[in-house]
Amino acid sequence: MTAEHVAVRTEVVALLIDVDPFARRRGEQAHADGRPYTAGEAALAASATQAERAAADQLHRLAAEDLARRVRRQMRLDVILLSAPQATLTAIITEVRAECPDELRPAIGLAPVAELTRWQDLQDLVLARAIRRHLLPGLIQERRAELTEMLDCMDGGTPR
Repeated sequence: MTAEHVAVRTEVVALLIDVDPFARRRGEQAHADGRPYTAGEAALAASATQAERAAADQLHRLAAEDLARRVRRQMRLDVILLSAPQATLTAIITEVRAECPDELRPAIGLAPVAELTRWQDLQDLVLARAIRRHLLPGLIQERRAELTEMLDCMDGGTPR
């Protein structure tokens, strides 16, 4: 095979992106869901070629870009929420806390990344629904369109 046609084993790339970075910092190899690598998986990861590592790095960069978009959206959403009437904000917070109580929140740095991601996705979904119910109807059209676009990213446009 020429350098232009290097075979990339998808199972290796999948393994390289299915990692728990917190476990890596502890010197362990684990999947994003917290399961430790088997001896076979550790050997497979160690056998990764430069092309496979590059493919995994590209996927990690795309994930980082997605996270950056999510953070920017959250910052804008915070600005909008802070301008909401106090009663509306209280209703939204109460609804989110009822469905996502703090005591169920995974511990950052200890919980597997997949668990943290599921928790954030759940919070986004619940928050988007609460905002659609309590805040969206009272907004001016321009602000409503901007907020609807953000909420659609958070909950996939789920019905109110």
